[in-house]
Amino acid sequence: MGDHAFNVPQRGAHEIAGLKVLDAVFNYDVYGSIPNKIHAGEDGVEFYRKNQLLWKNLAEQSNCDYIPVVSPGYNDRAVRIENDHPPVSRRLTTDSPHGSLFEALLRVMLPMATEPTNHLILVNSFNEWHEDSQIEPAVGLDTTEPEEYTMGVDYIGYGTLYLEILRQMTVNYDEMVNGALANLVIDADDDEGDDGKYERATGVSLDSNCTANNSR
Repeated sequence: MGDHAFNVPQRGAHEIAGLKVLDAVFNYDVYGSIPNKIHAGEDGVEFYRKNQLLWKNLAEQSNCDYIPVVSPGYNDRAVRIENDHPPVSRRLTTDSPHGSLFEALLRVMLPMATEPTNHLILVNSFNEWHEDSQIEPAVGLDTTEPEEYTMGVDYIGYGTLYLEILRQMTVNYDEMVNGALANLVIDADDDEGDDGKYERATGVSLDSNCTANNSR
C-alpha cells in the first residue's frame, strides 16, 4: 500500500506511476487534505470526500485498490510549535459535540471501502497523542489551556467515545453504504466520458490534466 492519495489529484491515472505498481493507495494526511482549520465544517468534509472519490476512481482505472482514511482531529503544536499549524477540532463546528468530525468523516468515507480489500478502512490514528489524532481512551479535565498550544480549541476526557463511534458506524456499515450510493455510484454504461462521470458523481470537474475544479 502507498500513501499517494493526498489532497487534489494533479495528474491523470496514466501519469501516476504508483497506481500501476501498488496493490492499494490511501491518504494518511487527512489534516493536510481538509482546507478548513480550527473547525472543518460540513464543507471541509465534503471537500475531502470529493477529492478522495477522485483518487478512488483514478486508482481503479489502474486496477489499484483504494483504502479510505478517517481521523478524529489534529493538533501538532505541542511538538512543532515553530510551524504554527492551526489545529483541527474534534468538533465538526463550534456548536457540534465532541466526536462529530470523526463521525462525519466515517459517514462519507465508509461507503468508499471496497470488497477487494474486505472493506478495509484506516484510522489515523489509535495513539498518536503528540498530534492529537488518537482515538485511544482518555481521561482528564476539560480545558482550553495553554492557548499557545490549543488556539482556543477545547479538550475533554472523552473516555471511550471514539471507540464507541467507530463501533457504531461500522456495525451499521450496510445502512451507511446503502444511504450513500446515490452520491458515489458512477454509471459505466453512459456516454458522457470519464470527466463527465466524475463531475456528476462528485460535483468536481476535471481539466485535461485531471486537475480538480470545484463546480459547486
